[in-house]
Amino acid sequence: MSKTGKLGFVVRASDRSGELDINAYEMGALQMNPKATVTVIFHRRLERPGQGTRPRLRAMADQGIDVIGQHVDTRRRRS
Repeated sequence: MSKTGKLGFVVRASDRSGELDINAYEMGALQMNPKATVTVIFHRRLERPGQGTRPRLRAMADQGIDVIGQHVDTRRRRS
């Protein structure tokens, strides 16, 4: 689906299942386009204002990344 061959991926820091998803995402991309690249953003749940994921996603788009995947943590936490 990528026209540029530049892909992005967003995952929570220090998450083993997220690392496995990154590898699978990259392997799939390379099967379709051996010259594809994947740029990864690691994020934490609590970020400082202006330091969050959204500005980094915009930076990815500015670099020509046209497809972004993500690893979503679906576990519910109780307070």
